This record gives sequence, structure tokens and C-alpha cells, in this order.
Amino acid sequence: MAGEIAQEVAIMLALGSAAIGASGAIMSQVFGGVIASRREQKKAEADEKRWHIENNAKRRDRQLEHKTQLFTKFLSTAERIKQRSGSWGHAITEETYADARKNLNQLRDLAEEIGLLAPEVYRHASMTYYRNNLMFVTSTGFLTKEDEKWAAGSIKAAEEDASFWIWETRRAIRSYISHEPVDWPEQAIAERTAERRKAKCGP
Repeated sequence: MAGEIAQEVAIMLALGSAAIGASGAIMSQVFGGVIASRREQKKAEADEKRWHIENNAKRRDRQLEHKTQLFTKFLSTAERIKQRSGSWGHAITEETYADARKNLNQLRDLAEEIGLLAPEVYRHASMTYYRNNLMFVTSTGFLTKEDEKWAAGSIKAAEEDASFWIWETRRAIRSYISHEPVDWPEQAIAERTAERRKAKCGP
């Protein structure tokens, strides 16, 4: 009797040990599977990211020569408009007005073409057009000598904004051509806004 009990206990212990061993093996397989799954997921994410970068680079390189010419023409047109802004104001002639409006229309069309070929740069180009157009409207909106002194501050601010966006668009274009991220200058815009408010309110 005692021998039978001892034998049963031995069998139970053996079964328990086997169960523990099996459980350990199962747990090892489970943990191993989780770790392998995470590795595969990270690899898949890395592969997808690399694919996007390579695909984006290839897309940017398409028609690169034409895009470079487009960018150059856009920037030179914007610079020409800004440089000629000094000839606007109360002394503007019909010929000067028509020439400036023609350049602004060209700048708008170039910005739209940039939007089709290089959408990452479109917001910058669009703002450059908008600010140059606003500079033109501001400068030609004061057609009397009495308005000239009061208008000087507004015209200067409009010219500064036009210069700022030409520079930001040039920076965005360099990033685009170099396959780098094209950032929107939120911080620079916030700083300029704060400076303008401070100047209006005084120290």
C-alpha cells in the first residue's frame, strides 16, 4: 500500500515536472514570437520609410532641370518686382503700372506651375506672390502727396514682408532640390508677428 502511494506521488511529481517544463517551453516560444514579431514590425516600418524617402527623391528628380529653371524664373521675377517697387507710389505712370501688373501676373502663373510640379514648395511660392501683390497694392494705393508720409510705414512693412517670403521660398527650393524636408517657417512668422505687435504697442 505504502509502495503504491509512493509510486503515485512519484508519477504526479514527474507529470508536474513535465508540465512545468512544457509550460516553460511554451512561454519561451510565446516570448520569442513576440520579440520576433516586434522586430519584423520595426523592419517593415523602416523599409516603408526608406521606400517613401527613395520614392520621394525619385519624384523630385523628375523634370529637375525644368523645375530648376522654373524656380530660378520665379525668384528672379519676384526680386524684379520688389526692386522696382521704389518707382511706384504717387508718381506711378500707366506704363509702370501695366509693367508691374504684368510681372505680378507672371509671378502668379509661375507659382501655380510650381504647385503642379513641386507641391511641397507651393505654399511658399503662393505667399511670395501674395506678399508681392500686397506690396504693389499698398504702394500704389496712395496717390497724393498728403498720403505719402503716412503711407511710408505701411509700404516699408509690405516691402519687408515681400523680402521675407522671397528668402523663405529660396530656402524651401534649396531643401526641395537637396531632397530635404521642406519646412513651413512657423517660428519665424510668429517672431515677426510679435515684433510688429511690440512696435505698434511700444515698449
